[in-house]
Amino acid sequence: MAEIDERPWLGDLLNNFGIDGHIQSIDIVRVAQLSHPRVTFLEGDGRALGETLTAKKLAALPRPWLIIEDADHSYETSKHVLEFFHPHLEAGEYIVVEDGIISDLSNDPACNSGPHRALKEFDQIAAGNISTSSANFVTLAKLVATAALWREESRGAHFRTDFPQPRDDWRVHSVQLLGSAVRSVRSISGAEPATASAESHQA
Repeated sequence: MAEIDERPWLGDLLNNFGIDGHIQSIDIVRVAQLSHPRVTFLEGDGRALGETLTAKKLAALPRPWLIIEDADHSYETSKHVLEFFHPHLEAGEYIVVEDGIISDLSNDPACNSGPHRALKEFDQIAAGNISTSSANFVTLAKLVATAALWREESRGAHFRTDFPQPRDDWRVHSVQLLGSAVRSVRSISGAEPATASAESHQA
């Protein structure tokens, strides 16, 4: 696992879930005050990863890889990370691009933040090479993001600064199909429709 930004707690997740892996954490300033047996802290620039992750270093890293890009959330950095790792990834390996909290993203319904722009351009370039599995993950991510924008409350791990409290009228499940607006149901079977007061969002 390579993480572009410091993230030592990911090492704890590997331990907790019994995952045999190691994290290469890359930050613009090398982390010296933290240590973790499952994490190697490296100094590097997301826009010049070849200086840190040389061909020799990449060849020595065990697979499969999971790349998490969580640096400065800019178009330039996200674009460089995608372009750097794309030629090296194999089937079953993934890049995750993080882009802030959902309430920030909801202010830009066209999804034109820096990382979004980089992903859109990259998606067009790599469209001919993307696997069915990867395409399915992209579809799933769109559905999850749409449902998160639709839910105007905070509940469990879902937190929005513009709706920081849980609301009883949102104690519902969200259901959606591609090309259709999100709808709410009281039971997961969909037998009992709900009437949550929400603006519809469409994937």
